[in-house]
Amino acid sequence: MRAVRSEIGALRDELAAIMRGGGGTLAIGAVMGSMPEWLTPNLPSLRDVQPDISVEVWEDNSARLLSMLDQRLLDLVIGRPSISVHPEAYDFIPLEIEEVCFVVDGADPLARAKKVTLADLGGNPWIVPQAALPMRSLLEQLFDDAGVPFPRYAIETSSTFATLSLLRAGAGTIALMPLKVAQYFAEHGMMAALPIRVERRGAPYGIATRHGATLAQPVQRSSCVVEKREGRDGG
Repeated sequence: MRAVRSEIGALRDELAAIMRGGGGTLAIGAVMGSMPEWLTPNLPSLRDVQPDISVEVWEDNSARLLSMLDQRLLDLVIGRPSISVHPEAYDFIPLEIEEVCFVVDGADPLARAKKVTLADLGGNPWIVPQAALPMRSLLEQLFDDAGVPFPRYAIETSSTFATLSLLRAGAGTIALMPLKVAQYFAEHGMMAALPIRVERRGAPYGIATRHGATLAQPVQRSSCVVEKREGRDGG
């Protein structure tokens, strides 16, 4: 728990350092798995610190978000710079190694299954991430581990909303999702995690910024304030 609190503090301080300048726009990119655990819980308190700033949130895969970061369209990314051909171009604070699970729509009969294997689902409709994405590589490894052929005619998307809609539209449709995202939607009855134990983990994600870059003038003006706040918290 101490390590988790430290990681959450790192994310809060990284975002707060950008937001303390007064006015302007903060543009954040985040991969799907980081939304319920890292981004969403911290934004309200950060808006309390700096209410007169506009916040843009972009959800996408790491490749697209890092491209936007390279183009200075984003101030920071919560994602995986390890997928980049030049990961050294980013300063990186790791946050979490992602757990994943297989999911169906919350109203699907499979949602009530007590026992099911990946081999049982090989012939079902599948929603899969696009090729070359970390989650796609992980899914291919899971099929290979189980000795099951990878779905030949799956629908490919990295969109959370598209995945939810497609799960609802197609009976027996299966997808691989970050565990914490699945738990969030399961609480609202929108999807259910299948009872298949997944030992493999996704690549770690965390806070990525352009290496050595001065993020913004607000960061420089607020550095002293951040240090004083850290001193009070530590005392």
